[in-house]
Amino acid sequence: MESITRRAFVSGTLATLLLAACGKKDDKPEEPAATLGGWEAVAAAESLLDDDAQAIFDLAAEAGELDGIGVAELARQVVSGTNHAFLAFSPAASRWDIVVAYEDLQGAVSVLSTAEIDPSDLRVTDADETEGMVGAWEVLEQAGTTLVPSEAQDAFDAAMGAHVGVDLKPIACLATQLVSGTNYLVLCGGAPVVADPKPSLYLATVYADLDGNAEFTSVETLDLLAYIGQ
Repeated sequence: MESITRRAFVSGTLATLLLAACGKKDDKPEEPAATLGGWEAVAAAESLLDDDAQAIFDLAAEAGELDGIGVAELARQVVSGTNHAFLAFSPAASRWDIVVAYEDLQGAVSVLSTAEIDPSDLRVTDADETEGMVGAWEVLEQAGTTLVPSEAQDAFDAAMGAHVGVDLKPIACLATQLVSGTNYLVLCGGAPVVADPKPSLYLATVYADLDGNAEFTSVETLDLLAYIGQ
């Protein structure tokens, strides 16, 4: 697939700095993070792309003819160069995707894979059986920079008050489901509450009842490798 160099997209000064940074990378892969197969989770709460990650996604979008909007960088993997896993939203298709882009040591960027996050068929490593689910999931479209709408954020915060084990930070609310109340499917970054935590990515389902109470009905580890084809 065609690739595009970052020097064709950014100013000479910025390109020089970025390429210099690439030159300092060790070709040896970093120590793999837990459950991610050599990938390291990088997403934080309400993560947006910084300028560097945005430039890489824009180059990948042009090279791979993507119609999605880059929302967050979820993880990266050091190889001979760097693989980047992005969360993207496609307004035309009303879907969320994980897009993997490869950036070589000279700053050329290409798309390796694109996979839809289907709320009805989630790829997780520790699936829970959840009873009583009715109604279809409705993909929640990205509205500007608001990745977690206020009602979803309020439900998430209320659920976190009673949650133990993993410190979760919401990245984006992907979908909603009407039950007797509302379920919110939230993609999160987080880490177990232990002495030496390894960050990972999670899919949390938050149930908010009609009285304003909220709880997590499932917190499952995103199987990133299933989305990126490794």
